[in-house]
Amino acid sequence: MDSVENTPTSSGCTPAASITLDQFSRLLDFKLDTKLESFQASRTITKEVSDQTVKLKSEFTVTIDFLAEEQRDLKAELKTLSENVRKLEDERCNYNPNYPK
Repeated sequence: MDSVENTPTSSGCTPAASITLDQFSRLLDFKLDTKLESFQASRTITKEVSDQTVKLKSEFTVTIDFLAEEQRDLKAELKTLSENVRKLEDERCNYNPNYPK
């Protein structure tokens, strides 16, 4: 096995432990795998949130369109009823001249 020897650094300190290249490789692989799993989980969560946001926006648009259509129908019906009330009041005034306008 290849081994990394501890040699004094520029500050004169010698690192405490010596590890083989195989151990270093396994440690590096472990750390990278952990980061990769974290990155993949983050991407999955981001995609899921994005998909749900698009779905919610679509559902919200459908709901708003439905409510707007109902409001238009009610407004038209209210206009018709208001006109009918005005006509009835006019007729009442015509039949009863003492009725206040």
